[in-house]
Amino acid sequence: AEDRMIFSYTFYVIMKVTVLGSFFFFQRGFILVGFMYKNYLLKIASYILIFCMVLFIGYDIVSVFNDDVEREFILAGEAMTFGGACIIFGFSLTRLSNAVGTIANFAGVFEIVAGCFYITVILFFIGDILMIPAELFEIAILYKTGELIKSKQQ
Repeated sequence: AEDRMIFSYTFYVIMKVTVLGSFFFFQRGFILVGFMYKNYLLKIASYILIFCMVLFIGYDIVSVFNDDVEREFILAGEAMTFGGACIIFGFSLTRLSNAVGTIANFAGVFEIVAGCFYITVILFFIGDILMIPAELFEIAILYKTGELIKSKQQ
């Protein structure tokens, strides 16, 4: 496995842990938004996504240190699991439209469609492309919610 690595194992592990930390704080924002707007599905979906990401990144880190022959099956399972979680998360985002506007619908629809592509496994790359606007809309949701909180405090 070492000959296939561009970077050292240490750098790879640090990078994966950093990605996990960033994802955790991103989803933590949606847990707080779900709490604020009493959108329990959003909170549950965010916890599911965090749990999935911990498992996936944990597997990635462990798989670097031992060669796994059935890696394709694991990756297919990850794609389907993540796709299902994305669909649930997408539906929960659309339920925010009354509170934060149509941007929540855009984020939710992109997330749902991306999740459907992940579930197909073969078309996962289209899901990856669709996740770019979904994530940008989600960042906008977190920003807008932050602005709404600031305006209520004044």
